[in-house]
Parts: sequence; structure tokens; C-alpha cells
Amino acid sequence: MAQREGSTDLDAALFGGAYVGLGKHLHVTDPGASALSRNSDSVDQRTGNDSDEQCKWAPGNICRLVGLTHDPSDTQLSLLNGTLATLRSRAADGRWEVQSQVGRRKLLPENLLVCWRDDPRGVLAPGFHGRKLLVTSLLVTLFVLFAAELTVQHMSALGMSSAAGVESDTDLKSQSYLIERSQIPGLPAAILAWVAPTCSFLWIVGTVGTCFKLHTPLRDPSTVCPPISELAVAPTSAKMLYRIGFAAAAALLAASVLLHQELSLPHLPGGRNGDAGIGCTHYGLLAAAGVAMQGVFVLEPRLSWQCCIHLLGAFIFFGGAWSYMSWAHKLYLPGSNQPPEDSPGWSESVAVAQDQADASALLGHPLVWSIVWLRHYILMRGPMALFLVPLVVQFAERAPANVALAASSSVRGSSGLVQWLLVLNFMLIFLSYAPEMAVAATLPYPLQDDV
Repeated sequence: MAQREGSTDLDAALFGGAYVGLGKHLHVTDPGASALSRNSDSVDQRTGNDSDEQCKWAPGNICRLVGLTHDPSDTQLSLLNGTLATLRSRAADGRWEVQSQVGRRKLLPENLLVCWRDDPRGVLAPGFHGRKLLVTSLLVTLFVLFAAELTVQHMSALGMSSAAGVESDTDLKSQSYLIERSQIPGLPAAILAWVAPTCSFLWIVGTVGTCFKLHTPLRDPSTVCPPISELAVAPTSAKMLYRIGFAAAAALLAASVLLHQELSLPHLPGGRNGDAGIGCTHYGLLAAAGVAMQGVFVLEPRLSWQCCIHLLGAFIFFGGAWSYMSWAHKLYLPGSNQPPEDSPGWSESVAVAQDQADASALLGHPLVWSIVWLRHYILMRGPMALFLVPLVVQFAERAPANVALAASSSVRGSSGLVQWLLVLNFMLIFLSYAPEMAVAATLPYPLQDDV
């Protein structure tokens, strides 16, 4: 079986899988398979000795059902088009019995894209390319996490020393900042503020991009952007990389949230101990936990406990990120929705928070204010609730009782594209805190009583 046009032998080793499909338009005369057809104009061309490839298929291989057309006698058949299944056995007539979410069915090989080449050792296999890069990335991640821990401890001690200085000298309470050079976090903290969220961003981009390539054997030819969660279904190397990549990204995201707590929050209304500051930190860590949960527990072709935990993790991430953005708006733009002072809805506490925001050296920095405007007026104004649509589609496709909700390939592809765009939007939101924290690291640490 030949590979996709333009692919290389290196790709074949990296992908860890294979794909199968026949070329010409096929009319099936078997009454049990009269609804099956395949149009070579709507799918990628595949050439080669298909019988040789099919001999290498084995029960347990993951496959995607393609080329299934509407059959009035079988209303569920067209809904299965584009979904994932598992090979069970090969019948005497050449058809394969597959296990889908609605039970077992016999389908022609022409209607199956099968991932049959798979090394159970995954990224540990000798032929896996990029292992050195993966190990190097993990070592860099561990170093960044260790440096972040030291920085957070240092900044916590700095905050306590600032509070102790205020209590020991009442004259300092009239000052906005401690001016000693030792009270400025410094260049190392500024560099780390850039590195932690940037590495988290790169982990997600690299993981999704590589898993997208590894997913080639199962890629639905009628969709451009498959759901991100499906990229970890097969082969084993994709599963392992998905788990490693998202776990590393989640750890770096959590480190970024803690760095934000120590570097930026002291300069914002309410400080670290204000309601908005506590809310941002709490829900930011919750979002990071959701990323780790959906990464470690990957999606499977059929509904299982692991699928449920994966989907729960995705919902936790969305809930944490949504709440984080709500608290961040109150933290950075506290008076944006404040009515006039003589109105019934006017709040004195909001007015005080707005005065603190106006007096903040961090928010008064031109670069930081530009980033805040971009983040809160553009990135956070996106239709975030659409993030739930692909999750509902994935759950419906794996729940037999709700198979009627399974979407067509076009709807599945559209929901996948929406998911990709919204995940990118979330990534840019968290990445936008990197330059802000870097600026905060160059400012004197504010007095605890003044935040």
C-alpha cells in the first residue's frame, strides 16, 4: 500500500500506522452491503496492493468508517460515517466485522481506514524519530518548573518582608513602594515569566501538530480539522505523546498561574489576597488541572470510564478558564461596567478598585495596557461557549442511546475547526500574561497595605 502523495519513508516510521482504501467508485451488489459506496473524487487517492495491506490487519486495530451512504432500511448507517470503530474479525466473504458504538457490523474493506502498523512501545520504540527532542524538551520543562518553584518561594518571602517592613516603620505606609533594589524581582524572574507560559504554548502546539501527523492513518478525508481529542486514539506513539505533551503543558500553565500570583497580582487592585486575585489563582489552577486530566485520560473509540474522565477534564478546563476570565475582568478593568455615581447600581468598593487600578504602576505601563486591551476586548470576547459543541458531539458519538445525535461528517469537521480555533484563543489568552509578568518583574515590589 503506497503512502499519501508527498509523504516520505521518515513519515512512515514516525506515523506508526497505515491507511487503506480503494480508488474507483464502487457499486456493491451484495444486499447486505448495498448502502456502501466510495467515490475517489472525494477522498485522497490511495494506490497499491490493497490485498497485501489487508492481510496485515488484525482484530483490535482501530479504524475509521468512511464512504457510508444513506440507506432507507438502515437509518443509523449514514450516521456512522466518519466515526471510529475497532476491527473484530474477518468474514469468509472478505468483509470485516467492526465494533462501533451501536454494535457490530460487517463492512467492506473499502469502507475502512485502518491503523495497523503500531509499535506498543510508542515513543520508546527504536524507530521513533524525535526522541532526542522529546527528552530535551522534558529536561527543559523540569528545569523551568524547578526555577518557577524557587521564584515563587522567593517572591513569597519578599512579600512577607515587605509587610514586616511596613509594620516596623509606620512612615513607610505613606509610600507606594519599597525602593530598595533588593525588593525588585529582577531579570531572572522576568526571563522566567516569559519562558514558562511560552513553553506551555509550545508544548501544546508541538503535541497537537505531531499527533495530527501521527493520526494520518485514521484521518477522515471529508474533514480538515479532526477533534483534538481524537488525535490520541491511535497509534500508541500518539497516545503517549498526547499524555506527555498535555501533562507538561498543564504543569507549566500551573507554574505560570503561580508566577502571576507573585509577580502581577501585588500590583493590581486587591493584591494577592483580594477576592479577584484569589479567584484568578484558584480558577487558573483549576483550568491547568483540567488540561492535565483530559491529557492523561485520552479518548477512546467507544464510551468508557477513561472517555468520561477525559470529557470531565475538558469541562473542568472550560469551567476554570471561563471563571478565570470573569475574575480577571474584575481585576484588570474593575470599573468598566460601573454605572454613574448617582445610579442605584453604583458600588463604592468597585470605585475604590478602579482608583487602585488607575494608580497601578503595572497597568500604567504602555505595553501592559495594550496587552490588557487586546486580551479583554478582543481575545476574551470570543464565543467561548462554542468550545462545548465538540465535546457534546464526541460524547453523542460514543453513547449508543444517543446515536441519533451523531453529527454528519461536515458538522463533525466544523465542530473540530471551532475547537481548534477556540483552543488557540485560550492559549493566546494565557500566553498574553508573559510580557505583563516580565514588566512586573522589573517594578519595585509594592507595599502589602497599598494593594
